[in-house]
Amino acid sequence: MDVASWDPEQQAVLDLPPGHSGTVLGAPGSGKTSVLVERVARLLSGDAPALAADEVVVLTPTRASATRLRDRLGRAVPVATPGPLARSVGSFAFQVVRADHLARGEEPPELLTGAE
Repeated sequence: MDVASWDPEQQAVLDLPPGHSGTVLGAPGSGKTSVLVERVARLLSGDAPALAADEVVVLTPTRASATRLRDRLGRAVPVATPGPLARSVGSFAFQVVRADHLARGEEPPELLTGAE
């Protein structure tokens, strides 16, 4: 979507200061994801980005949706990122648990595949 097509509620979310959150509700295809991608791109771009890339994570319910969103964010965000900006909730939770184990000097947990 281009700037001219944002509705007032979407534009209000895009105009929020860094550190504030907003909600965009709508039916499939109404531009919710486009607003999210634009918001992240705005926060990470410009001469003085509002946030560093390692301060942003976008959570999605599934691995497939995280993959699709990572692709869109990769095209929209004009800076290198230290890792994926979009993750599934499960992936993020595993990362938190793994980091905790490592911080305590313990063996990190392993992910098992469905077959295992």
